[in-house]
Amino acid sequence: MFFKEFPLPKDPKFPDYTVDIRDFGAVESEPITKALSSAIAHVSESGGGRVSVPLGRWTSGAIHLMSRVELHFEDGA
Repeated sequence: MFFKEFPLPKDPKFPDYTVDIRDFGAVESEPITKALSSAIAHVSESGGGRVSVPLGRWTSGAIHLMSRVELHFEDGA
């Protein structure tokens, strides 16, 4: 045998807390990098949860995801 069997990791669990990037100043016609970063930091500092990107065409630069934060894109985002 060439490999040792190991247990697969479990799906992550996130706290039941959701924020929308628009609540942090995101506007569809402008880059959302700052609003997205602020939302991620807020959720992380609050103990974790979901950052939701709603339907639309959004542009962003590089972001840094943090622990216990799920970045969720709604259908059509």
